[in-house]
Amino acid sequence: MAMATSDDVWLRTDLEHEAVASLRFCRRQLEAAASDSYEMKWAALAVTEALSAFVVKTYRSVDLLYWDDRTRRAMVSYEAGERPLPPAPSEVWLPPFVKLCERFRDEHGWAVDADQWELIEELGSVRNDFVHFKPKGWSLAIAGLRASIAASLDGIAHVVDLEPGAFLWYDEALRDRARDDLATARALTVG
Repeated sequence: MAMATSDDVWLRTDLEHEAVASLRFCRRQLEAAASDSYEMKWAALAVTEALSAFVVKTYRSVDLLYWDDRTRRAMVSYEAGERPLPPAPSEVWLPPFVKLCERFRDEHGWAVDADQWELIEELGSVRNDFVHFKPKGWSLAIAGLRASIAASLDGIAHVVDLEPGAFLWYDEALRDRARDDLATARALTVG
């Protein structure tokens, strides 16, 4: 079921739209970085959001979220039809970016070599510093950012190309847009 478009009153979105919009933003920032290298910062942030959204969409919520052990067991029992829905836990959160990628790598066969994995970890650290800004100066190698973005785009490509059913597209136009944006973004990270 395709999500309704936003209007002047409501911003409507969902995980699929967020994944594709973040990928599109990454592509646009990579294009802008050709004339202003500062835009690599925004491309790096956008690709982490895109990869996270694509990865999260491959999981059922009970399988991915961090819960306390008692709540996790209760939810698994509920999904198996063994007990009623348990009360909502007081705290539920998604794994951090690198842990999310690690789990996806291990469970979905994302073939990432040690060098690429190091780039993903570095990008996760840079993302955390950018988002949770710690007052300091920055000097980041553009080539390193570009390589980290390329490694993350490889992860997105792996999600997009998963066997049918692993990543359910509700909107085929979004799937096509994602594939186009992914191809363009990947080309922009070369060089």
